[in-house]
Amino acid sequence: MLQKLLAFIKKNKLVLLIILAVVLYVITKFIPEEKVENKQETQIPQAVIWNSITLGQSTSENVIEKLGQPLKTTEQETNKVLNYKSKNPNIDNQVFVDNNENKVVLIKEAIASNEERNAKEVIDKFGVSSNIFFESGDLYSAPSYYFYVYPSEGIAYIGHVTTGDLLEVWYFKPTTLEEFKNIWIPGFQQADPKNL
Repeated sequence: MLQKLLAFIKKNKLVLLIILAVVLYVITKFIPEEKVENKQETQIPQAVIWNSITLGQSTSENVIEKLGQPLKTTEQETNKVLNYKSKNPNIDNQVFVDNNENKVVLIKEAIASNEERNAKEVIDKFGVSSNIFFESGDLYSAPSYYFYVYPSEGIAYIGHVTTGDLLEVWYFKPTTLEEFKNIWIPGFQQADPKNL
């Protein structure tokens, strides 16, 4: 029986190779490829990486390794806050590390008035945000400074409504607007974009 099979294969090599090629072609054409969006889910959006610090991945040790010893360290609710010198002489950059997981959850980058940075850099990349907030009685609630949030992109900024001047840029792990409001800006009020 085996000899007959081998004789058949030798006699019909070309036909069998063609059949094998057709079968492999059909298999590769009709087996669904892994969707690109699945690959993108595992990639970290650019907005959540700042000075080689990756939100949700970097630890307080990673932060100190990359940025050096903080100017000061404080505790704020469930987070350790590491303050670092910024170009703004009045406000430090801040890195928030969750105490339970020891992972970076928020970075606040202070922007100096002499830096040539503008809200346009965020708007050009992510569009105009309709998620606009202010805090009553705070510097940022002045009629011209507001807090613009892009929750699914992991970025927010405090900026001037007409000039686009930046005061701060916040980097965080992408989330929902509700979760962001509840965790990071519970006292803020939503502004009506039509009234700005």
